[in-house]
Amino acid sequence: MSEENDTPRRQSTILCVDDEEHIVNSLKRVLRREDKVLTATSATDALEILKSHDVDLLITDMRMPGMNGAELLAEVRRLELDPARILLTGYTDSDLLQSAINLGGLDRYLRKPWENSELIAAVRQELERHALKKENIRLTAELSQKNAELQTLNGSLEIKVEERTAELNASNQRLEKSLVSLRESQRATARIFYNLLSLSEQLGGDMAILTGKLTALIAQQLGLNKEIIGQIRLAGILSDLGLLCMDSSLHSKPWYELSEDERRIYQTHPSYATQAMAPATHLSAAATAIRYQFERFDGKGTPEQLKGDDIPIAARILSVSRDYVRIINGIMQKGRLSSFSALKEIERASGYVYDPAVVAALQVVIPQLNEEVVEKDERVLSTAKLTRGMTLSRDLFNNRSILLLPKGKQLTDAVIDKLQKIEEAEEVFLDVYVYR
Repeated sequence: MSEENDTPRRQSTILCVDDEEHIVNSLKRVLRREDKVLTATSATDALEILKSHDVDLLITDMRMPGMNGAELLAEVRRLELDPARILLTGYTDSDLLQSAINLGGLDRYLRKPWENSELIAAVRQELERHALKKENIRLTAELSQKNAELQTLNGSLEIKVEERTAELNASNQRLEKSLVSLRESQRATARIFYNLLSLSEQLGGDMAILTGKLTALIAQQLGLNKEIIGQIRLAGILSDLGLLCMDSSLHSKPWYELSEDERRIYQTHPSYATQAMAPATHLSAAATAIRYQFERFDGKGTPEQLKGDDIPIAARILSVSRDYVRIINGIMQKGRLSSFSALKEIERASGYVYDPAVVAALQVVIPQLNEEVVEKDERVLSTAKLTRGMTLSRDLFNNRSILLLPKGKQLTDAVIDKLQKIEEAEEVFLDVYVYR
């Protein structure tokens, strides 16, 4: 344990925790020029320091013997200590990261090894956010106190009431200014949500980015303003965020394999995303779009059976974009469909599932997508229905995930005979995806 302060005008106190001495020494060298730096090489030592010092920022490693970083953050929260929190990790352990966020109130995480400039920028932002938060608490308490004082003055003290009212207005102005600064510092919140979503193999990634891009293109086509377009694009990217809080079986299977009960449960996942995004008030429009993405134009959707224009336009756009991307990727049905066929599927549900105006805009913007267009539709056949000359549209694996044939392979009589013998030997049925 050590303490250092190189500058006489210390504005903040930072505690760095890592079980490797050279790591905390490196952190100290980078950060000590402007701030007071305390260090600890175990979570136990860190807790003692936190109890005896007014620490503004806690930087901790994830992997430590005894109590790890996520457990340390959870204990700090239990003790009602309130420093800003940065987690350093060289691993992508989604369970630990979710624990650190949900139980430990993590503000952000950085990967090891870090860039000094990135670390310094992150520290400055979190210290500023922490200072704004403390100021907001102080101003809110001050405002409550002044309201109580104002209630005791009554109308007979008109002059004093006017003076106190002026003070209250000034406090409100400072509070509003602080809240504006706080919202600006929360821009990193969206990146944290997406990074967390991408830790799951089935969520995030190219499909999320493509959905976000398509929602933005449709919103532009409909003439919405720039700010709303940005929120709608974010809703497309984070539309599956709530699935992180549900059983993984619901998002590890395609939609067409889910039972009716599973589908009803699946469609409740937006409520979890709405709860997670609630503190980020600057993302409220995106959260609203995600919440109502399963409403239907005919009023038979969920969660509130909204109908027609009562459904927020952002949710109507997200519904069309989400399903189009899933159709061309073979999530809604067995086999991927071409852009043309996917559009026809969407058009067939126009007017009762989807908003006709949004569907019309989809037709206009499809050519602008930088997607890999599926030029031929797929179908799924058993080996008994395969014929010579067919071409595989996907890699073919057996039930042990061993590659049998690569995508693009043209079938011959000998290959078909071999696949049928594999089925007999392994007592399984193979689903073979071929172009129509």
